[in-house]
Amino acid sequence: MKPILEKMVSAINIYDLPENWTGFDAKKFSHYKNLFDYQQDAIHHAIKALYLFYEQGFDYAGTEGTSENIIRKRQLYDRYNAFDKNIAKLSVKNTKKEGFLYNIFEEYYETDHNKEISFMNFVNRMAFSMSTGSGKSLLIIKVIQLLDYLQKLNEIPKKDILLLAPREDLINQTKKLVDEFNQDPKNPYIELIDLKEYEKVKSEIAFDLGEIKVFYYRSDLISDENTEAYVSFRDYDNDGNWYVLLDEAHKGGKEHSKRQAYYSILSRNGFLFNFSATFTDVSDIATTVKNYDIMQFNEDGYGKNVYISSSEFTSFKTSKNDFPLEEKLKITYKTLITLTLIKLSAKEVKKINPAFYHSPLLVTLVNSVNKKDADLKIFFIALLHFASEENFDQSIFDLAKEELYQEFTKNKELAVGDGKLKFNLSMIKNITPKHVLREVFNSENFGSIEVIRSNNDKEIAFRLKTSDLTSNPFALIKIGNVHEWEKEMLEGFDFSNAFENRSYFEGLNESGDINILMGSRSFYEGWDSTRPNVINYINIGTSTDAKKFLLQSIGRGIRLEPLPNERKRLLFLMNAGKITTEEYNAMREYVPLLETLFLFSTNKNVLEQIFGLKDDLTKDKPMIIELEKNSAPFPLLIPEYRKKDVHIARMPKFKISTSSLGRLKIYFSSIPIQAVLLQFDLTVSEYQLLKEVILGKEKDIFQMDEGHHYKDLSILVEKLIRHIKYKENFVSGFKEVKDEIEHYKKIYVSKNEAEIMKEKVQAVIHSKESGTIDEDELISLLMDGKITKQQFKEKQALIHKGKKKITYKELTLTYIPEHYYIPLIVSDDEKVDYINHIIKNESEVEFIRALENYITSHQDQIKETYDYWMFSKLDETVDNIYIPYYHENKFHKFHPDFIFWFIKDNKYKILFVDPKGMEHTNWTYKVDGFIRLFENKNFQYNGLTISTSLKLFSKDKKPPAMYKDYWASNVDELFI
Repeated sequence: MKPILEKMVSAINIYDLPENWTGFDAKKFSHYKNLFDYQQDAIHHAIKALYLFYEQGFDYAGTEGTSENIIRKRQLYDRYNAFDKNIAKLSVKNTKKEGFLYNIFEEYYETDHNKEISFMNFVNRMAFSMSTGSGKSLLIIKVIQLLDYLQKLNEIPKKDILLLAPREDLINQTKKLVDEFNQDPKNPYIELIDLKEYEKVKSEIAFDLGEIKVFYYRSDLISDENTEAYVSFRDYDNDGNWYVLLDEAHKGGKEHSKRQAYYSILSRNGFLFNFSATFTDVSDIATTVKNYDIMQFNEDGYGKNVYISSSEFTSFKTSKNDFPLEEKLKITYKTLITLTLIKLSAKEVKKINPAFYHSPLLVTLVNSVNKKDADLKIFFIALLHFASEENFDQSIFDLAKEELYQEFTKNKELAVGDGKLKFNLSMIKNITPKHVLREVFNSENFGSIEVIRSNNDKEIAFRLKTSDLTSNPFALIKIGNVHEWEKEMLEGFDFSNAFENRSYFEGLNESGDINILMGSRSFYEGWDSTRPNVINYINIGTSTDAKKFLLQSIGRGIRLEPLPNERKRLLFLMNAGKITTEEYNAMREYVPLLETLFLFSTNKNVLEQIFGLKDDLTKDKPMIIELEKNSAPFPLLIPEYRKKDVHIARMPKFKISTSSLGRLKIYFSSIPIQAVLLQFDLTVSEYQLLKEVILGKEKDIFQMDEGHHYKDLSILVEKLIRHIKYKENFVSGFKEVKDEIEHYKKIYVSKNEAEIMKEKVQAVIHSKESGTIDEDELISLLMDGKITKQQFKEKQALIHKGKKKITYKELTLTYIPEHYYIPLIVSDDEKVDYINHIIKNESEVEFIRALENYITSHQDQIKETYDYWMFSKLDETVDNIYIPYYHENKFHKFHPDFIFWFIKDNKYKILFVDPKGMEHTNWTYKVDGFIRLFENKNFQYNGLTISTSLKLFSKDKKPPAMYKDYWASNVDELFI
């Protein structure tokens, strides 16, 4: 099953929705935080999914009963079924396997003609599959704000909101973020209320001050009975009228399946929102509205790359005690050497700038803690052996180094990340035990271990007695209870207590001295850190059933922050102008190790399967085919934009209904200035301008439009404030294209088509080498004596090696010398789904066919008109070339489908072409945006005079007379 809901909403342009649905600010979180692009995209997907359910289907009209919601469910279910007929298999059946669920559901849902409970009943839900480390908690709070926003606009029904999470630490984490959100006076206030207070709160008479009441509880304590801790879902059923948000509320097993049923029942007349990094249930996958897994997270530049070591903790298997101690020491030494390499790289980076990067950490996760021959005990014994000069084995150390060197020489493939692991391999050869002692054990010499108790019974720390007394411990164990561990393992050790009443674990992110963290599953969830660079899995996650645990714990290790508040890898930061090229070049030798998470496990095959490196999990996994960038004989320029203040007389019109404007005038005539300043965080001058605008002293600002009616005055005022703070875009200059055209690097092809597509692509790329001569012309040149026989053979070999045009199924792959990349891929079938980021829209296909014909028949004419020319297909979902315009009281970006560049002497022309034209109802606003920025303007760039044009291309449709200069019906009009 694939994410069907994501596919549905991806076909909807967010800016084509009605104004109430596009006015939500998906970017801002608080004074200190904005959402990343992918988080904003997730919010936009949520908006489109809610629109699909509550308006595009059976439109919510303000009041309704349950029957309307059933109609709405059926309509959405039919959409699901149209995308994938297998959706019908998700029905709940009264079988031995599913009978317990059927018995729960039949009280609340009707059975269908097959005596099954159809999946139709559960389509009012959406799942967010977000990589661990991608900021899922912020997303949850923004969805809460979105629900409040749409309820106030009467676009979705008014229902109570319930947040469920499986652990106290996740709930506490959300509370901290809510506090941060609430500190911004422009945000609505979110009040978190324990679910057990529900009846009390609902019975109280309270003034509506615009706050958002959100009830919360532990998801694992939702049951069908009441105890001191557990609550019965029946007591809080509320006739199923909940918006339920689940944070990692899935674990697996029968009891969990029961709780999932309770969540669905609570939201049966509302909506269910599910957030996780690791969905495995097919229902969750089908209803995923945003799929942003660890691979995509990494591809966009966030987080560390991942390397899976071929060295395994096989010797730690408790069922195989015949492994000698030497084998256990060797794998442990390898992990310590790897950490030392990374620590040494970090030192070099911090010499350049102490603020860069983190202090590397090794995390060891084990399956057993306190039993005999527990994994944690064996690993701890291996550490003792290294620290003790008497027990340290130099030969094992040398063998571990050599095997690591050989591994990194032969196997550099990254499980997550582009390309291969790159670093100076001689660093391994140069590592000595002294380096490990200094970097990992915080000591210049071998020594015995001292045990340090902290202020709680869940952690215990270790320090070498030979280390500086002022330094922190080098290692920390965090487990359920350390007292039993002390009895079993630490008899005879010297103990001391921490000088301060402190938790070492809570201060781990700030500490640079604790280099090893050991424990079981108790701490990996809810712990956010950029420090892990090495994770050891000892007898944990040895089967593919452990996928959820492994992915979540790995997600804890991929977080990265090269600079404060910057989460992308260093190369991306340089390209974004966050650091200088000089800074990047100074650090680039050391950065790869710091930006990699090394995984050592008992069974590396399981990790490989999880990351899609084994066929049994990747039969449907798409693969990237990167096309080749073409060489350009002249600079390819694109405009750059900036914003500037504009006089109110030059602002675009603000659309508003007559009644909304009337209510607005009454509000500003009667509300004291202090109340308005406080509510909307305005300055006095901003208030005065706003009041002048509203009360009519600036009459030209409004445009009466009865379609723009605002029920919520606060939302109207906020939009008007943004409008009068309008800053006009202007062209600040031009720059050469760098990474603004990227879609040709991200051509995803289904796995079963990938290899043959690679061959076809390479064949067309090779045709570039043969020039423009075909075989008949080549023979004529030989016969005329213009080339030698040797030259003939060489050119003939190139022609046979490559083809300028190849067809495959419904695709055509073509080498066009003037196109930005090779090959240009066109599909005759608009519904082709095994390849993306190609030309398949009917109007675009028609345009490119006409262009090819024109190029072929008018080569001489084009050469006379221009010295050089090139063009490129643009993909609005990936590329960043656009024309800003204003529509429906907000800014938008117009992404044309093609860009052309022409040069003759020192005259340079940029032409934007969009073949879809009138398919979009707001095309006139796009043209107006172009006129405002470029009309009758020439620009200068390095001695070139630049002019810019726009053509909407269509053979059949006729534009209004005032826009006729911006339309073309024949390709030759583009080359004038």
